[in-house]
Amino acid sequence: MFELFGLSNFDRMCKFMKAFFLTIFVELLLFSSVSWAQVREFKLPLTDKYPVVKDLALSFDGNSFIYLLKMDSLWKMLEAERDAQGNWSTPTMMDSINGLMKTGIEIEGISISNDENRLYFGANLPGGVGGYDIYYTKRKGGVWSKPINVGAPINTAGDETAPSISVDNHTLFFARKNAKQNPKLPFVCKSIFIADRDLNGNWQEPVQMPKPFNLGCEDAPKMAADNNTLVFSSVREEGMGAFDLYFTKRLAKDMWLLPIKIDTANTELNDVAGAISSKDSLLYYTVNNQNHSFQNRYVYKSACFVAPLLPAFRPDPTIMLQGVISDLNTAKPMGARIVLSDPFTSEIISEFENNDQTGKYNLSLPANREYRLDYYKENYSHYFFNLSTKDKIDKNILTKDVKLYSTINLIFNVFDKDRFEPLAGKITVLDVTANIEIQPTINLLKPGRYNVNLPIGKKYKISLEKENFESFGIEVDLAGVIQFDEFERDVALAPVLQNFEIDVADRLTSENIDAQIEITDLENNETFIVSDLKNSDGSVGSVSMNEKGKYTVKLRQGGRYTVNVKNPKGYFYYSTKVDLSSENDTRKLDVKLDPILAHTQLELKNITFESNSADLNSSSFEELDRGVKLLTDNPNIKIEIAAHTDNVGSPEYNIKLSDKRAQSVINYYIDKGIFPQRLVAKGYGLTKPVALNDTEENRAKNRRVELKILDIKNE
Repeated sequence: MFELFGLSNFDRMCKFMKAFFLTIFVELLLFSSVSWAQVREFKLPLTDKYPVVKDLALSFDGNSFIYLLKMDSLWKMLEAERDAQGNWSTPTMMDSINGLMKTGIEIEGISISNDENRLYFGANLPGGVGGYDIYYTKRKGGVWSKPINVGAPINTAGDETAPSISVDNHTLFFARKNAKQNPKLPFVCKSIFIADRDLNGNWQEPVQMPKPFNLGCEDAPKMAADNNTLVFSSVREEGMGAFDLYFTKRLAKDMWLLPIKIDTANTELNDVAGAISSKDSLLYYTVNNQNHSFQNRYVYKSACFVAPLLPAFRPDPTIMLQGVISDLNTAKPMGARIVLSDPFTSEIISEFENNDQTGKYNLSLPANREYRLDYYKENYSHYFFNLSTKDKIDKNILTKDVKLYSTINLIFNVFDKDRFEPLAGKITVLDVTANIEIQPTINLLKPGRYNVNLPIGKKYKISLEKENFESFGIEVDLAGVIQFDEFERDVALAPVLQNFEIDVADRLTSENIDAQIEITDLENNETFIVSDLKNSDGSVGSVSMNEKGKYTVKLRQGGRYTVNVKNPKGYFYYSTKVDLSSENDTRKLDVKLDPILAHTQLELKNITFESNSADLNSSSFEELDRGVKLLTDNPNIKIEIAAHTDNVGSPEYNIKLSDKRAQSVINYYIDKGIFPQRLVAKGYGLTKPVALNDTEENRAKNRRVELKILDIKNE
């Protein structure tokens, strides 16, 4: 009953074909369930007023139509949709094409792409390659472009009409007028051709489908959404006298089922332009012959009909993937490019575009296979997902809304490399492409944590700077594929270290001596010790001893420190503050240690008391502890603690106050384990000023506590 065309390995396909033929045979036996009684005229908008319909193209679900209508002697192309209840929208005139229509201009066949954004048609527009050429128009911004000639090698000096684009956009079926016409037939006879695109998207030389597809008078090939089922019109001996609709199916590459006549739809009139609605397997087509009645129906010059397809003629199952592509932040619909590929081989199956006005997209996907879908838009993020249609045949329509974004957030956690404390820094962004500094939105989320919002589609250089820290730079490439809207990066800024020299010498002899140097970072109260025997523990910086008594230590630029220098035995200690944030502050410290001799004295710095009180402030304890260490390291000395005041108050009051303050220091030493016999308290009041009491600064100098050596016992 059936034969195969193009079978190169019949034995390998034999079992499959027997099962296939048996299925069709059984379904044909059930043909009585579908008859001409179920064929009905399909009324498109405005056809009551303009009854001549020539051709139509329809969407996957059969609810969106583009059709040709003869209006006031000119062919016009219209677009209309119907809702679930069958109500039609007001048809839209496709002005970019209709504006070219005039007497003598004909359109022969229309076909819509899978994404419904590219329309192919044949027409004899002026300036073409031949008489009739194949053109296409693109929908952009809700408007169809002016027709674009497909050009060679598809169009020739002859006539090419009735294009049908495959669902993957890779193959174009069309009809080419035969050079020789059969004078016995009252028809214009054509042959069906197939053209494929190469990897660069260019059309290759068309190939004529051989017999038994082309028997001499064919027209209007239409490929269904399964990319395998082809309906075309042909005049054949077994037909009903004019163009009849035929069905064929691609079983493998270059292997087709022999054409089968669709008896449920054919009439003795011209049955052409068959298009299948994949959702419900309805066949839409036109029947034309002027003033001729058939089956109790009055057909005007040309009318549209719809007929249910016998199961054997139905396309393979397909699924429509639909959705809306929009901006994540604004929720506005937008246009994008959709790439359909094989997830296992990465081979691109097809590329599509959605409606850039509504954001909607509709893709017909042959069932029972795996897909990967990638969504791209210039200067926007990329989105992809894998889809298996193997278990979704019964669903028919799937919905996948996609939200793309035009900016990303870069989160920087900026902190001190050594202390792990958050830092407040300056962030600068350079647009590498334009070589200009830009001002993106930068938000401080919390101390040291910044959010930098950058537009996608460019390359950037981002630098983070903090005074007294080494700068940090990073290149960010947002010109490629972006799949995430947030990236986080920890930025550890290293402090800038500078050399600080300490020269320690005996005050009397000026000879360099070994010393222990204790440096306290006032920012975090961390202390490290420098000496000829010990180096830094690494928490602040490295230390080196150049020669005896000469030290170089690396300190943070801009830091504030307390430097204490001592020789464990035989010398008073030395204490001072160093502020490296001041440009005027020296980067070298010359320390003269006083030998511990009888009657020498040392001012105890930073010893303070409550106002008009002998109670020590806690800020005094650090200096007092140094005195404790001096007495511990030198157990053979006896000292006097001398307290002095300024001239505020009576002399008697100041003597008593200074006595009490000196005794408070003695009590602190005793509490720390120093024997009382080694300690003497003495208050001098205002009797021994070191400066005039004429300013507050000078009075502060006079309010002091001194440590004086009274005796040194020989061991």
